[in-house]
Amino acid sequence: MVQRIVFVGLGLLAVALLVVGLNGNITGNAFAYNLKRSCMDSDGGKNPGVAGVAEVKSLASVKSQGFADTCKGQRFVLEHYCDEVKHLRETISCPNGCKDGACLPSK
Repeated sequence: MVQRIVFVGLGLLAVALLVVGLNGNITGNAFAYNLKRSCMDSDGGKNPGVAGVAEVKSLASVKSQGFADTCKGQRFVLEHYCDEVKHLRETISCPNGCKDGACLPSK
């Protein structure tokens, strides 16, 4: 089957590429690119003492995805944070324990 590639402009922010067969049906997946990437952390960054959510929007999506800080066992927190527009995560030791996505303060 011979296929043709059709470029469709979606405003200034995105362009979708569709693979369309000769019968007019879409035969491939559509994807968007050239969207603005963003990352925002509700607890202000790498801050294991405060539970937060990193809201991340990738280059291929118009929707953001949330990554919540979570306890890993009783002594570690998986901390999600941003480096400008890049989403990072790190497992950090909590000497006084972890509860509800944050390291507990010293007693």
